[in-house]
Amino acid sequence: LIFLGAVARPRPEYNFDGKIGIWHFAIVRKAKRSHKATGTVKGVTDIMETYTVDAKVYRKVITGKEGVMEAIREKMWWYKKGSGKPEAGQEIWLQHDGARPHTAKANEEVFEQKGQEEDFLITVCEQPAQSPDTNMDDIAFFNSLQSDTSCVSTSNLFELRDAVNKCYEEYPAE
Repeated sequence: LIFLGAVARPRPEYNFDGKIGIWHFAIVRKAKRSHKATGTVKGVTDIMETYTVDAKVYRKVITGKEGVMEAIREKMWWYKKGSGKPEAGQEIWLQHDGARPHTAKANEEVFEQKGQEEDFLITVCEQPAQSPDTNMDDIAFFNSLQSDTSCVSTSNLFELRDAVNKCYEEYPAE
């Protein structure tokens, strides 16, 4: 199961803990057949299926309904032009690793345009590979999150999703 986590610098003066959100890449569907050993019932049991994340799927999670941009708008409202705060109209950096779906040129333009539609100045950048200065999320935050969830016993993708979401929400802001 693949997750996309979005975080920013905590801003206690705005009651913002730095957690923008976490999204998973999977669909839920009804079982196509029954299976006695697992208790699966055709047409009744929910099944979670993962899928490949390409540039189009990644773009949809960033810009679509209930996606990253919407969460930024809700949780980091003080960056919006006209908010009356000192940060209003300043850049928000959307930094991601070098995976192909993230670096598609068409996506970069869509992300920046979507930011403009929301009255945010979005600048897209790619983090340098293996850089401890700019890759703190992979080195610290996500490794810590993975360590927290590995202590939880899960038997299916639903439990794994719920365990990751819970650990993400309980992760301290410090």
